[in-house]
Amino acid sequence: MPRGICKLCLKDKDLQDSHLMPAALHRMCRTEEVEPVVITSKFMMTSSRQVSDYLLCFDCEQILNRNGEHWVLPKLATWDRGFPFYNLLTEIPAVVKDGKLLAYASGRNPSIDAGKVIHFAMGIFWKAAVHSWRGGKTEPRLQLGPYTELIRQFVIGDAAFPENVALSLHVLSPPAKAFTFFQPYQGAARGSFRVSAFYVPGMEFTLSVGKRIPIEIMRTAVSTAPDHAILAHDFSGQMHEMYKRLSGKAKKSKKLVQLLANSKLRTPAPTS
Repeated sequence: MPRGICKLCLKDKDLQDSHLMPAALHRMCRTEEVEPVVITSKFMMTSSRQVSDYLLCFDCEQILNRNGEHWVLPKLATWDRGFPFYNLLTEIPAVVKDGKLLAYASGRNPSIDAGKVIHFAMGIFWKAAVHSWRGGKTEPRLQLGPYTELIRQFVIGDAAFPENVALSLHVLSPPAKAFTFFQPYQGAARGSFRVSAFYVPGMEFTLSVGKRIPIEIMRTAVSTAPDHAILAHDFSGQMHEMYKRLSGKAKKSKKLVQLLANSKLRTPAPTS
């Protein structure tokens, strides 16, 4: 076990083999016949390899587990248990209905721990902003500028949720299914603010940072809206289009080509 400076507490400690995305996600997106599928802009292959590196000390790993992961992970969409989080979310009526888009006030729902949901997502975004998670590269996966340190202080519990930051949560409405996950990726800059996102089974998190985040984002963000708004709708079509764009350009491994030909592959677990 190597020793070094823990990225979260900034102390010299023994470092754990930390995962960018919780290890449980790989088990959730694996079947008895098929391993998760890794997609990048260059290749597409089946693999059980998890993205990890020596980043955090044991105590800081427990902060992430205790304050978010242990609550969120058992509630994600699964092959055999349905979608527990959606069931909890819809225990109370939506406060806004706009066509097929429903907005829920999770802060009014005693079954939803919005604080745990927010910490879970911010921990993953923060890890992507302080480390490259790619062999041979040093630049972090996400570029969040000065907000990286503000988010670190929030994640470790030394500060409140930072200003000029908005975390939005979109929940995939049944019967749509997407048993997969996307690692955090950086979207194009939108004027004076930046957007990043990641997806875990049934839940898409979007992080906006900047001094001019549009008011409509702030008003519908789980982090900043009154009563911690969560939006539910079917965005599976958008995910399918993303799969097509990525897989169309990527070189496929021989094993994957054979699986596709035999129709054994159901849902991939992309990365970037």
